[in-house]
Amino acid sequence: MSHFSFLPLLLLSLFAFARAQDSVRHAVEERSPVGDTSGIIPGSRMRDDAADASAATPARPAPADSTAVKQSSFNGWRFAGVSAVAAGTLAATYLYAQDAWWKDGNTSFHFDDGADLIYSRNIDKLAHVYGGAIAADMFSDGLRWSGLGREASAWYGFGLSVFVQMVIEIKDGFSTRWGYSVWDVASGSLGSLFTTLKVYSPTLAAFDVKFSYLRHTDKYFTVIKHTGTWNDDYINQTYWLSARMKSLLPKSAARWWPAWLALAAGFGVDESLNGYDARHPERTSGSIELYLALDVDVTKILPSDNGVWETVKHYLNYIKFPAPALRITPHVIAFGLYF
Repeated sequence: MSHFSFLPLLLLSLFAFARAQDSVRHAVEERSPVGDTSGIIPGSRMRDDAADASAATPARPAPADSTAVKQSSFNGWRFAGVSAVAAGTLAATYLYAQDAWWKDGNTSFHFDDGADLIYSRNIDKLAHVYGGAIAADMFSDGLRWSGLGREASAWYGFGLSVFVQMVIEIKDGFSTRWGYSVWDVASGSLGSLFTTLKVYSPTLAAFDVKFSYLRHTDKYFTVIKHTGTWNDDYINQTYWLSARMKSLLPKSAARWWPAWLALAAGFGVDESLNGYDARHPERTSGSIELYLALDVDVTKILPSDNGVWETVKHYLNYIKFPAPALRITPHVIAFGLYF
């Protein structure tokens, strides 16, 4: 079962602190030396620029909590605001899920019986990775704005993201239809950890998880589940791991590579998927789709001169925009533009 649905609600928290980040981000730009990521705010354009500047330099862990920008002090009011947004997000997510996923009733707590590993050919696990990565990024940004150190914010962001996922999974454990899925929690935690470890490695920071959705077929809504919602329509979803090559190539080659051009590997399932009711795993089929595609780093092509827009650009970069692609499996197909 995918909990991708809570992400739109988490996106609301972005704008609770985006404008206030403006002054902090400008301070980073003025005081952080080129190639030094120790003062970079997670989730900001400056983190990506630092990764590009470090393309020919081996990744090295940053000194423990050594920031180029000294935060004035921990701001309790800002922290209270971030906490309120987080609590409101969790409450809204719970209420939404109560109607969307758990309306079939409750039973005693139980774990998933194993069918979860066949459900939707495990594409839902990529949704959990993706959701965990975004949630950790947002929580970390909010805590950084509150005055916490860079590394502390990253790890608390990781913890809060995992907590949100575990609350939802525990509720699943009491559902008659679902069950507590260790694999869902592990997948989401992996996504959160991916975001957190970017703080320590410019090389890892050159990779981004992305998502694309376009209704190529109506099979999910006409055959599989007439009352379904787009977030469970895995047939039309693709999850991507995008690499900003300018940050990864040797210096001699990186100088010729456009900063905005990335390469991405995509994963999905084709329309031979017949169903993904975890209670009837024998009905689940479908072939895994693998893609190679060009990608665009929107943080490099959209102009900006203020922190709010820099933050918006950063989160827009979680979306894989249309670009030429090659599907490798189950059959080779070239697309002029694929989304």
